[in-house]
Amino acid sequence: MGGMGAGEMILGGLYLVVSLILIGLGVPFLMDKVPPNSWYGFRTPRTLNDPGAWYRANRACGLWCVITGCVTAVVTIATYAASIRVPTAPLITLAPVVLGIVGMGIHGCIAARRDPPSDQPLE
Repeated sequence: MGGMGAGEMILGGLYLVVSLILIGLGVPFLMDKVPPNSWYGFRTPRTLNDPGAWYRANRACGLWCVITGCVTAVVTIATYAASIRVPTAPLITLAPVVLGIVGMGIHGCIAARRDPPSDQPLE
């Protein structure tokens, strides 16, 4: 196979930027640094009205963001290293993004509904 074309380079670069954005958005949630708000986070009526649910759900979503960003970056680099071309490479790289978003939504809903651990005070 020949070298990578401009299309592969641009799409690979975009996926790496998306990876960094996901990681950057997820880390503050893992550290409980984002209070309930109407702009950024896993926003449902329950999470917006219950700080404990907010932090549980967004901690779960933050973990999924970081993992999804890391896996997407690795897959992007691997498809580039393996000289996988358009349209296959972007479709392969899209898989962890989609799976991560689905996992984030499911885990966020479960975490928001879960009762706090009995050894922790109610938030």
